[in-house]
Amino acid sequence: MIRPADEADLDAMAALEARGLRGGGWSAPQLGAELARPDGRLLVSTDGACLSGHAVGRDLAGEFEVLSIVVAPEARRRGVGSALLTALLSSFGAGPAFLEVRASNLAARALYAGHGFVGVGVRTSYYRDGEDAVLMRRS
Repeated sequence: MIRPADEADLDAMAALEARGLRGGGWSAPQLGAELARPDGRLLVSTDGACLSGHAVGRDLAGEFEVLSIVVAPEARRRGVGSALLTALLSSFGAGPAFLEVRASNLAARALYAGHGFVGVGVRTSYYRDGEDAVLMRRS
């Protein structure tokens, strides 16, 4: 089930970020600040009482930025990421969207391409560890 996130989800979301992302990801206070933004969207996917994934996005002057999609390792390859991305984009509407993704994250890049995103550039040494980010956009 996918639903809007609330404050009770923040610690579990931060734990999933730390577990699922190289470099740690977002902290609970950072996610809380995003939740408080009127232009922010945070969704969670649950499997029973367990958080199986989440998505974070933001409306930026008529464009939508996908900030984070994280799926628990044990829930990967079961459509959770695709469902989260679909729900996140649907919450915004039909406008353009963009995101950055690690160049080495081929699974995520394939997910985004399957939802109409195309590579439009590279942000050199974008991540703290020096890895490049691929900038992707959907019209």
